[in-house]
Amino acid sequence: LGIRWAVHFAGWQPEDRLPSILAGVDVVVNPSLRAWSETFCIVNVEVMAMEIPLITFAVGGVGEYVQDPLLRAGPGVEAATDSNEENSALYSIGSNAIVLDVASPAAIEAAVLRLERSPDLCMDLGAAGRETVQERFSLEQQMRSYDELYRSL
Repeated sequence: LGIRWAVHFAGWQPEDRLPSILAGVDVVVNPSLRAWSETFCIVNVEVMAMEIPLITFAVGGVGEYVQDPLLRAGPGVEAATDSNEENSALYSIGSNAIVLDVASPAAIEAAVLRLERSPDLCMDLGAAGRETVQERFSLEQQMRSYDELYRSL
């Protein structure tokens, strides 16, 4: 990909260091394809909460918080993509993240380069991601959800 100069693989880090590490990050790519082990993929939510643009695959519970045409379309249905971009069939730009459609280095490269060329898109995805997390996962929202659940029993 020719990005070795800009990428650092830090390996496992203690949880208390994550906010300071993520504060210096421009974009996060979560290339996990293991739906059986990514039932919710909390790292995506943590990244979105920090207003960092996210590139991910539609695995596990990602569809619970990432709003994207590929997730709504379902298997075998063609989703809308960014038709002005070469390789756009490799990914889809959602309202709060980019979802990779193809498990390949080319898909990751195309999505990262799209964000590199569009600072406005980065800002929009970051802001929308944070808004999603605040709306869906704030303490207040969780308390309301539990209250509704208990009242329905």
